[in-house]
Amino acid sequence: MAKYGFKLLRVQAFSGGTHTAVNFGPAGEPHFLDRVAEDIAEQKRNRVLDEAARAADTGTAHAVDEETGETVYIASDDVVESPDDATLPANIAAKPPAVVRVDETWRLRSGLLMQIQYGIVGDHNRAVDPQGMRADADLTGLATTRPYRALLITPEDGTVGFLAVEVISRSHAGGDLPRRLHNAAHGHNLKLRVQGPVADAAAVRDLVRRGRVKEVELIKTIVTSDAGTPTTRRVKLTFPIAVGASEAKRILSRVTGWLPDSSGQGVTEPIDAAEEAAALAAILWHDAESLAFDTARVHVKSEISDRRLQPLDKTEGFIYELGDVELDNEKFVREVAAVAQGLFYSTGMEMEPDWSDWLDGVPS
Repeated sequence: MAKYGFKLLRVQAFSGGTHTAVNFGPAGEPHFLDRVAEDIAEQKRNRVLDEAARAADTGTAHAVDEETGETVYIASDDVVESPDDATLPANIAAKPPAVVRVDETWRLRSGLLMQIQYGIVGDHNRAVDPQGMRADADLTGLATTRPYRALLITPEDGTVGFLAVEVISRSHAGGDLPRRLHNAAHGHNLKLRVQGPVADAAAVRDLVRRGRVKEVELIKTIVTSDAGTPTTRRVKLTFPIAVGASEAKRILSRVTGWLPDSSGQGVTEPIDAAEEAAALAAILWHDAESLAFDTARVHVKSEISDRRLQPLDKTEGFIYELGDVELDNEKFVREVAAVAQGLFYSTGMEMEPDWSDWLDGVPS
């Protein structure tokens, strides 16, 4: 079952190759959010024209979505390649290209909500119809995508903003979307750069300080065989923690090391999720250490908050969980706003209280 949530990334706009941040709303010029919206609209128009010209030259019809019957317009700018970086170690493979297609945008008062299709090229190599009605489809070299949402939040006047990216089962477009928006830029040379994840570190630390451990899950992926066919399965070993249990303090002490620092940036030393799982296993049940769990999750609850924390939440950025059911657009924006509102001051953003208004035109 998919898990839904979002991450908040601190962003700034830069001009060309400079390292000086520029104002999102310079006097006498279009606001950065309006530029992005127009860039996307212009590229969608060009995509239609390019596809029409291609069809005229080749005598072939447009690509058509089999389910909706709608014409599909494909643009090379939808593909985001890894940036060339000669400093990468020889043993580090370049990240495979991703497809980021911005389908729709909706302008809020001080935000831009985007509906995108996102996927990594090469994630899967074959599509199989479970009903056996259609032949297998070869996906080699293709990107299998799914819809995600992103909300770019900027002040009317200032240099610091947020990019909230929807997370589905820990996957998101936060690393590739800024480069995709730069690909679409026309008539200007403004580039959006991600400065790093942000989290309400004080609130999370307060939860760990004041809350109690309700449950610890040790998680491992195993390979099983059914009628000779190997399959992978994610298994969990769950330990309910009673109120006042002696091991609770040691568990919380371990969890504290997973959290972002006071700036929300985390520390430079990476966390090994397997090592953290082994440490918790040693606290809970010595025999579990030998099972070599992949990761762990600790359910911490206080009077005002209830979260399941994982070791990688520090190195990947804190994920604000939204549950097992996808929210509609308005509820997604409201959930992001509830978190972002408390972080504006600490990140240097001057935002009006009604920054997320103008949702009337956003479909649910």
